[in-house]
Amino acid sequence: MSDLSKILESVKESNAAANKERLSSPELIQKTRALRASAGSPIRRARTTAAAGAAATIVCNLLDSDDVEITSGDEANVTVYCDICGGGNLDNAWPHLANDQDIVVFKHNDKWRCLWGFQKVSVCA
Repeated sequence: MSDLSKILESVKESNAAANKERLSSPELIQKTRALRASAGSPIRRARTTAAAGAAATIVCNLLDSDDVEITSGDEANVTVYCDICGGGNLDNAWPHLANDQDIVVFKHNDKWRCLWGFQKVSVCA
């Protein structure tokens, strides 16, 4: 099983467990934080440091387990690679990424990747 398959399976299992338990919002937040903080958790939240540009990457700061933005060290200003269906750049993709927006990322083969998929769009003026 590939690393990506393992990550997706972990997400499915976590979602299924959360749905089964039907946790209230505060309980769900605590369980989610515990999952993210667990050793080896490959899924992280990150905050964009600029709006989407003419590339398939965006620079972000990772968030720690308390949702605090990391602004120095190896987890600051990381390049996040985004998959865009139809190709193209993030400035012509949906959903559109703005500055200071939280996204979900994972590390695969030493590269941070966005868990979300993007769709190429044509912007009409």
